[in-house]
Amino acid sequence: MNEAQQQRLQHIANYAGWFVVGFVIIQAVTGILMSMYYVPSDAPARTVDGKPLTISHSLRLDTVSTFIDTLNVPERTALVPARTGELVPSMAAASLHVALENAPLGGFIRAMHQHTATALVLTSIIWAALLGFAGAYASNPRQWLMSIGVAVLSLAMAWTGRVLPDDVYSMISRTIVSNELREAPLGDLITRILGLHFGELSLSRTFIMHAFVMGGALTVVAYRMAKALGYQASREPMAKAMGYQASQRPMAKAMGYYGIAFVAAVLFALGSPIHQYPIRDAIRGVSGGEHVYAWWTIMPIHAWAIWLGAELAGFVAIVLVLKLATMPLWHRSMRPAYAKTLIAAVSLAILLAYMFGN
Repeated sequence: MNEAQQQRLQHIANYAGWFVVGFVIIQAVTGILMSMYYVPSDAPARTVDGKPLTISHSLRLDTVSTFIDTLNVPERTALVPARTGELVPSMAAASLHVALENAPLGGFIRAMHQHTATALVLTSIIWAALLGFAGAYASNPRQWLMSIGVAVLSLAMAWTGRVLPDDVYSMISRTIVSNELREAPLGDLITRILGLHFGELSLSRTFIMHAFVMGGALTVVAYRMAKALGYQASREPMAKAMGYQASQRPMAKAMGYYGIAFVAAVLFALGSPIHQYPIRDAIRGVSGGEHVYAWWTIMPIHAWAIWLGAELAGFVAIVLVLKLATMPLWHRSMRPAYAKTLIAAVSLAILLAYMFGN
């Protein structure tokens, strides 16, 4: 690959980088709005006097003291005292399915957050692959390390975020992945840190790691990305030809790509509502049954854990991440084709897992 081709790939990678930053901003804003209603607890939803609650979606009459009272109105979701045998959601599930759904644009914000998470994972992987083929590990090591960090953080946040609703999917996914991680290197430590250790669910810890630790790290990296991309945009001939001053070019370019990312997120949220899995009964366990597939964002990891075994797959993943992250240090001692072959192999492994994983 000659220098001109590498420069074209670098420009394409920069476009993907702007979208990555835009999706991170949307994730941060929608996440903050959702956190105002979300309660990170797997404890059963109860009244102040300890009676279990359930979710009602229609008109419901019940006895309150010696009187018959209306506890809910049609077409409005509410928490009402549970009758014998009724499902009792956790406080986390109740906060999402009742408090957030009844908030202004609550369902739309949640759909926007989830679909943007999917877009963030996809664009971050594409961005890292493009930078790799463009040789950024040699020409721009800082940007290369940022891309690796964003891809890993996006995958980790996608999984921890999907566990937070505490529905049937969350419980099954947590159980499967926790069991797989127990066999992987450092897996037991990772699940404990994330609050997802088998049999010891701690959604408050999961929420802190997802929203504050990983979310904060991703925001910092995205800020550094935006500054680096802005500097590159200020030097691009196209921006100069359009008449932008040096200080205006980065802002003009950023606003354009952020606007496209925002419109895409809105269209996805409007056109693709969230698939609702059954709510987990916080007192009696799983309510009913559901056939659950691995969410596509974590499908490659899950697929290779099945194909190779969790322990071997874990060691391979650690070696590959370290190998990719340290490429700026060792690429000079290898043939130029070796690094690109490694990147192509990792990209192919991810693609094969998506195509044939389950």
